[in-house]
Amino acid sequence: AGVLPDKLIPPEPLLTLGATHPVHGDFPIRLDFSEYVTGFEVGDIHIQGGSVVSGSLFTEDHKQYRAIIRPVSEGEIVIKIPGSVAADADGNLNMQGANRLYVTCIFIPVPLLTCDAGQPATGAFPVKISLNEEITGLTEADFLVTNGSVEVGSLTMTDPLNYVVTIVPEHTGYVVIELPSATLTDLQGFSNMAAAPLNVKADLDSPLVLLSVSESQPVRGVFT
Repeated sequence: AGVLPDKLIPPEPLLTLGATHPVHGDFPIRLDFSEYVTGFEVGDIHIQGGSVVSGSLFTEDHKQYRAIIRPVSEGEIVIKIPGSVAADADGNLNMQGANRLYVTCIFIPVPLLTCDAGQPATGAFPVKISLNEEITGLTEADFLVTNGSVEVGSLTMTDPLNYVVTIVPEHTGYVVIELPSATLTDLQGFSNMAAAPLNVKADLDSPLVLLSVSESQPVRGVFT
């Protein structure tokens, strides 16, 4: 008595976090149902403080689901699965998830390097550093430059989220600019992620002028 037949047992969802806690941006979650279900959709994941990234909900067997969650701001994110949003093969609607995920999001600096100057560069060129939050500690010595160098005294802040630095190529070819991780911090003391390397083509070769005479030599008078 008191034991339901298998065909009457409703499916039960279990949520787990697929990333290290705390998170610093988009993060994966895993949802495991106790059995095959149908009808489960993006809108069935209830989230406070975030949303499901479009197109990220995925399953191969309709038991194990994956999704990417995007925080709307720093702070706590709460994720839960309500009851009666999916059904098993016998038509039993799922139980409400027994657990909720409580995830803390703390943003960290993510720098982006760009160059708006035309390429190839024929001399020194500016590189813009864009950030997702205010930072401290950025210096010219933090940049790693292959086939070039930072012009001394050129690093300037245009606003709290944007900086500009001037790069001087050394030879013709590609100049690679990098900003490694842990070279600057945000106002809470969290270190930055590494910026994707920026490649800028440089052409420092002077044009070659070739002079020739179209007349037979020796010439007598004006010639071209």
